[in-house]
Amino acid sequence: MWFFERKMDKFLSLLHVWLGILCICSDRVFSAGDNKLEFIDKNMSQFVVYPYGDTAILYCNATSTSPIRYRWYKNGRKLSGRSSSLITNQPYLIFKGLVLTDTATYRCKAKIKGMKIEHDFKLIVQEKVVKGPYIDKNEGNYETILTGSNASLPCDEIRSSTLPDFRWLRWNGAVNLTILNKIAQPGNGIKITELESMVEIVPADRYRQVSKSKNGHRVHGVELMFPKVTVADRGFYTCLVLNHIGYDYKTTKLH
Repeated sequence: MWFFERKMDKFLSLLHVWLGILCICSDRVFSAGDNKLEFIDKNMSQFVVYPYGDTAILYCNATSTSPIRYRWYKNGRKLSGRSSSLITNQPYLIFKGLVLTDTATYRCKAKIKGMKIEHDFKLIVQEKVVKGPYIDKNEGNYETILTGSNASLPCDEIRSSTLPDFRWLRWNGAVNLTILNKIAQPGNGIKITELESMVEIVPADRYRQVSKSKNGHRVHGVELMFPKVTVADRGFYTCLVLNHIGYDYKTTKLH
């Protein structure tokens, strides 16, 4: 009887320890389930254009209650060669003295335990050009779309030999040219988040890059996609195109 009680006490002690470990593990799993990992900037660009020799910085800052690990990739592979001088475990990637071979797709991966997110940047290094961009304004100024149908707004740049930087803006009312010109000018200190009551940048995941031949020239463009148009989509949209020389824009009314 005494031997049986000793065995039972030992078993209960082990069971208690085992249950305690199980509870701790369960707490950890529960906490991980409640955790969130997301990029701070919801409107990170997919296309980034810089001239040869400039400095470029790609940002992908994320937020979470857990420590975040970052890793950068070039065209799906770990950075190597010239890239060995780049810091690849931070939420930014800095290029100094851009060369044409830096043109590539760079993927930022942010990771916590049990969760990861990623974002692709198409970095395009172009030779120095002497002209600002020019948008083809002969199409798509007014678009009548049936509610529930798929649609797209075209924006083609016809002067530059390579892809400039495209942005689509959605106006909450009429177009304000003063605000538009301030947004287009670098270094003006204006923050688009301060203008959300008037205008907002359409998220880049609704852009579709196009490249086609028109009148014997290569034309680059970015279409704004509308899957299943709703009444709320109607309004004014401006395509803003920039390079280091200047900018151009075209406004389309969707109705």
